[in-house]
Amino acid sequence: MLEQAADALGAWLSPRVVGMAQFAANDIVIALSQATRFLRDRMLQGAFGVHDLWGLVGAVGSVHGQGVQQSRDRVELGRHGAEVLQWLARGITQAYAFDPASAEGQRLLASAQGWRLAWSSLNRHDERRHALAA
Repeated sequence: MLEQAADALGAWLSPRVVGMAQFAANDIVIALSQATRFLRDRMLQGAFGVHDLWGLVGAVGSVHGQGVQQSRDRVELGRHGAEVLQWLARGITQAYAFDPASAEGQRLLASAQGWRLAWSSLNRHDERRHALAA
């Protein structure tokens, strides 16, 4: 009964949210791309006394009490999340079907796995930080 209600709700929502989900996913991906491009600017990196993107990420993270690895995990979370969001935005029109054996399917699976690993790593960092603060 609950499964039938969920299917009916999904069928009703699907045609109504397609544009919204695509717009939101594309908007997030564009914002992440712009932020990454901004952080790669050599003058900005020089202003922070670093020589590359990872140095800048580490410098900014340290100001916020994050270690280098935690900062990298956040970047990986964003990068992999953007790739999954791009697929979600495109997948709506295909009922989210994909071929896991294809090159695109393999990239999607790798991105989803990378996102999960980065997310779980961040949770461990946060748990340690809260334990130390207590």
